[in-house]
Amino acid sequence: MKNIYALSLTLLTLTPNPPTWAEELSLGKFGSQAIAEQIRAIPPVRESQTLIEETEETEETESQPPLTFTYSNTAGNQQVSVIERLPAIILENGRETGTSIYSATINDENALLSLHNNTIKISHDQFDGANIITLHTVIDQNTVTESVLSPEDFTQETIQQDTPPSIQTRQIQEQPSEEHQAVELQATHSKEAPALNIHMFKHQRIARANNDHILHQYLGWWIKHMNEINRKHKKQGNRPLFSRVILNWVPDQPFASLRDNYITKYDTLVYWEAIGAFMGDFRKDLDNWVKEQSIQTPASHTKFLLMSNWAMYAREPSRKRKWVWIMSDQGRQTGFTTFQHTHLPAHVLGTMMGAHPKHSTTKYKFPWFCETITVPPPEQSVLKTNCRKYSPKNQQLIIEHLSRW
Repeated sequence: MKNIYALSLTLLTLTPNPPTWAEELSLGKFGSQAIAEQIRAIPPVRESQTLIEETEETEETESQPPLTFTYSNTAGNQQVSVIERLPAIILENGRETGTSIYSATINDENALLSLHNNTIKISHDQFDGANIITLHTVIDQNTVTESVLSPEDFTQETIQQDTPPSIQTRQIQEQPSEEHQAVELQATHSKEAPALNIHMFKHQRIARANNDHILHQYLGWWIKHMNEINRKHKKQGNRPLFSRVILNWVPDQPFASLRDNYITKYDTLVYWEAIGAFMGDFRKDLDNWVKEQSIQTPASHTKFLLMSNWAMYAREPSRKRKWVWIMSDQGRQTGFTTFQHTHLPAHVLGTMMGAHPKHSTTKYKFPWFCETITVPPPEQSVLKTNCRKYSPKNQQLIIEHLSRW
């Protein structure tokens, strides 16, 4: 990533008293470690496992004021309010990474904050007069570094690809393999809401260091939105859709379908045949992994997402070459995504939970119109941003899908 600026601050090494929750924290006064400790003390949101029950305890928790701290950069003082710790767990190969994520605001604009050890990372969208850009702030060792997140950050090490004429998606309705059927049969009617498990398989060229980038630009805001859907559903008197979101990075699996040759392996096939062949090969590799892991979670709440920097070649019926950027089994468990647009992983996850591109809408969101997450990629407008929300109809389809437990 290209750094816009970095600001080093000389801080007071001694403070008369430790900061308190009600006191506004300042990076210059207390230092990043003290701020990180205060953020870490925020308890995770406790999602009720049954029908929502309004109690004095929950009302008191929800009314607790946000934790606020300030830091300085070349634009002046920036005020961050940490609203709540999101019900999410970040794993790597099934082990907790210690990263926690929070809903926040920066100067009253919605933001995502993550905390790992004493490193604080904040991302938020900003309108620069022509485009909406994602600013990424890292506060570490009392130093503030800010940069702009963009899909190009993933293409520093590039396999040469021509500019695609369009982006293609196709939902395929093939039956899952025997291993996937076994996972589906494990759906139960437990009294406790299951976690929403997303197993993310990264192409071998995506460095481990990119995990935080992917979290902040592609998945963090999606977790916030899913939490909003879950909370609204419960407040209507329903049982929760899920207890928490679990993101599991699986970076070290030598899947044959992750090798570079997938880019051109299917380029003699018409695109719907190429998609079927590619996803079939991915499932074969996935079946072995599922069997080794002995996954016991319901199919409705267990998704497998293959992530890559590069699209796949296929053919139009006219034999013209084209790119395939995303693929998914609608309402099922497997999907493929690239990083060409920030909403593509959410698009694929949405279709795996029952959403459909035909139900996407356009609405006004200051300062301009935006399109909901699953707008068909070939129809995306260069003049509109993405709303980072599913349309009401697609939200209902997702609710129906996640209510199966």
